Amino acid sequence: MTKRERGFTMIELLIAMALFSFFLLIVVAGFLNVVRAHNQAIATNAAQDNARVAMDTLVQAVRDSAGVITPAPNTTSTTLCLADSSGVNREYWVQAVSGVQTLMRGDGCVFPPGAPLNQVAITSPSNNVAVFSAKNTSSISTNPKSEVELSVTVSSSNGTATAGTSCNNNNADRVFCSVVTLSSGAVAR
Repeated sequence: MTKRERGFTMIELLIAMALFSFFLLIVVAGFLNVVRAHNQAIATNAAQDNARVAMDTLVQAVRDSAGVITPAPNTTSTTLCLADSSGVNREYWVQAVSGVQTLMRGDGCVFPPGAPLNQVAITSPSNNVAVFSAKNTSSISTNPKSEVELSVTVSSSNGTATAGTSCNNNNADRVFCSVVTLSSGAVAR
């Protein structure tokens, strides 16, 4: 064999493999970062959409109501009961549905919360409602024009973490989670 026909030495092959592995590692790391950012964006969009739907529904319900029944003036509660001009009161509360905290609506205001008729989920079952609170800022107990401060915190794991993940900042699955808190005020008409 002549010198041109010999091929590569073992050292040359090892160096070529090491360089190729290094470049492949850079490409894979970049791809994993893109996937992680994509999952975070999906979780953020899901949490924002659900929080926005919940807040819009609550604000519209307060504005369309004849008045606030609970919470009492100058108190904060995890349930909201609104008087309806049609005679059917509406109650809003958070309830565990298949292990996930879901914002619910029902006809009639009863104690304990969660027993009204015609219960409907407002938020998606893939998102966890971590906090729901309503504060009646009115100082008069018979004020039909009560102003209510509403707060909703929704977390989403976009299906990549376990259902009902709380998505705290110290959570190991945080890269796949998003937490959105919305606050608003509304006055009954």
